[in-house]
Order: sequence, then structure tokens, then C-alpha cells
Amino acid sequence: MKRPRLSLPLVLTMPVDVILKIAFSIPNAADFFAFLESLHPYGVLGPLEHLYQLSLTQRQSELWPNLKIYSMALKQERRTHYEIIAKYYPKVMLDDILNVQWVKKLDIQKIVLALYNQCVDIDDWIHLPVTEFSWISFFDFTKTWTRVLPQFNHLTTLKVSTRDGYVFNEVCAFAAKSERLIHLEINYGFERVTSLAAQSLIEWFHRPVQFFSFAGPGWSGIDDNDLKQEFYRAMFNCPTLQTLKLHRCSLKDLNLSQLDFSIKSLLVQRCHVNRLFLKSLTERFGNIQNIVSWFARLYFDGSTKWWFVSFTATFAALVDETLILVRRHDPKFRVDPAGPLAGTLPIIIIGISSTFLIQSGSGQVCKGYTKQPDDL
Repeated sequence: MKRPRLSLPLVLTMPVDVILKIAFSIPNAADFFAFLESLHPYGVLGPLEHLYQLSLTQRQSELWPNLKIYSMALKQERRTHYEIIAKYYPKVMLDDILNVQWVKKLDIQKIVLALYNQCVDIDDWIHLPVTEFSWISFFDFTKTWTRVLPQFNHLTTLKVSTRDGYVFNEVCAFAAKSERLIHLEINYGFERVTSLAAQSLIEWFHRPVQFFSFAGPGWSGIDDNDLKQEFYRAMFNCPTLQTLKLHRCSLKDLNLSQLDFSIKSLLVQRCHVNRLFLKSLTERFGNIQNIVSWFARLYFDGSTKWWFVSFTATFAALVDETLILVRRHDPKFRVDPAGPLAGTLPIIIIGISSTFLIQSGSGQVCKGYTKQPDDL
């Protein structure tokens, strides 16, 4: 009697390009590599076999959903695997890779490049599809790298950590003239922003930009108050800005009444403010109809004049008319349920470094807890 023919699982009869499409549609790294593991014994992975071999020695997070190639991981026995698999990713992250000629062999669609090495010749990268570039160094012995920024024709994201005034001013000047740069992150150490740099950033905010992050004392060094207020307006009122992050900045003279808060997400961390800032901010947010939630942390810095504040705010369409008000034991910070804030905010959550109560519009106590400075 003729023995019945056993049929192979359907996936084992599929062309390699179909298996590739299935694999690259799996978003979760654990599921992705479980898929490779299940097919590996049958020898049907094609170029995915190289990714499977990399997974035996590399972290899954470095291979999926994005490919990250670190200089320390670029050993000779792994290079062939990277060379074959890299072209299948929509973008590849290169971390301090100095061998540009080898990178050219990868046939990468988009490059996310991070450099820390002062000796690298950045000119070698300008003909590659670098869309995101990070320069991370607080000791800029090589300052001329900024002059080639305009030659990165695909650059949309720039992240810079520097303490050098020349480098900072050049980066801001580049941003002001760039037609593609929509994402800018700057860590300027403890240096102060000059009027020239502020003017460049104002010009950049007038473009359809989406993301800005700044760490440093910032614009406290700008003596021209009119220019400073113009900078604030340009930054906070930029109609296309999705996310704004400020860290260690001075906001002591910020005029909240001139701000529209059209930003989708606002994050402020340990910024220097005056003592009435949080109260003014609460009142200012009370006139905004599209705020979903915000969380603030305020702590006293030991002086009698200034406070530091950290908060996040998320803006979207008004989805809930429920009003949550905050009452602190200090009368200065109490919110009158019958006052101008009533009926305007869907959700407010404020944390202050002392015991406070969160009350609903009906006056019922919902929650109370303590925030200490150590929690910040």
C-alpha cells in the first residue's frame, strides 16, 4: 500500500521574499526571533539566516525592530551578517562607526548616525543618506564639523551635546536656514544662549518644525527682554511643534499671557521659575480647552525668592468634562471651585512637595499623598 505523502507546513513552501515580508511585519522582537527560531532548522530563512546568527551573540533590542550597529560590536566575524541584512531595514542606527567605506557597502536606505570620536572626518559622511545625526561631546577640539552640516542633504533630525559657544551658534545658524530639519535637541551644558543664537532659533521656529529639546540655563544670558519674549512666543506658539522639552532652563521672566500653548506635548524638568509660576501656569491652563492632563512637581530651592518646577502637559481634543481641582493647605495655591478655572479643564493633576488633596468638582476628596524633593 502506498504511504500517504506528508505535506509540509505552508510557510516552508513559500518563496523567500514572502517569508521576508512576513518576518518584517512582526513588530515585537520576541515574536520576531521566535519566528526565525521556528524556521531555522528547515533552511528557508534566506538572508534572515544572517539575522538569526547575529541574534546568537547580540541583544535582540539591537537587531529588532531597528538595526543598531555599535563600534564595539563590529567584529570581523559579524561584518558579513551586517552587510547582507542591513539593506532590508528602512533605517539603520550607526553608533560611533568610523569606517565609512565599509558603511557604503551596506546599501542602507536611511542612516541614524551618532559620533563621539573627535578624530573622525565628518566630511566622509556627507554623501550618505544620513537623516538623523547626533554629535555627543562636551570637549569640542574639532570645531569645524559644523561647517559641513548644510551638505547633509537628507538631515531631518539633529542632536548635539556641547559646551562650545562656537559650535552652539553654528548649529543654531544651520537650523535657521535648513529646509528639512524638523527635530532639534541641544544639551548646552551650563552655558548661556547668546542673542545671535536666539535670533537663529526664532527663525527656525517659524518653519514647520516638530520637536525641540533644550538643556541648559538657556536664555538667562539674553539682556534684550524684547528679544527674549519674542523667543518665548516663537517657541511656545509654534503651530507645528509637536513636542517641547526644557531642562534646567530659566523661565523666571516668562510672560504666560502671551502664549497659546499649541504644542501637543510639553515637558519641563527642573526649570528656574519665580514663586508665582505654578499658580500663573494653572490659571493660564484654565483658559485652554484642549488640555488632557498635566502633572507638576514644584520644590523650594532653599532661597526665599526662586522655585524650581518640573511638569509635563499633554494636549489633545477635549474628551471629558470632568473637572478635578487641586487644593493645597497653603491658601496661596488654593483653587476656588467657583473661580475662573471652574468648568474649563478636563483633568488637572498637580503634585507639590507637601501634602495636598485632589478634589472632584463635587467637592469629594479623591486622593491625597505626599511628594518630597527626593521623589523629583
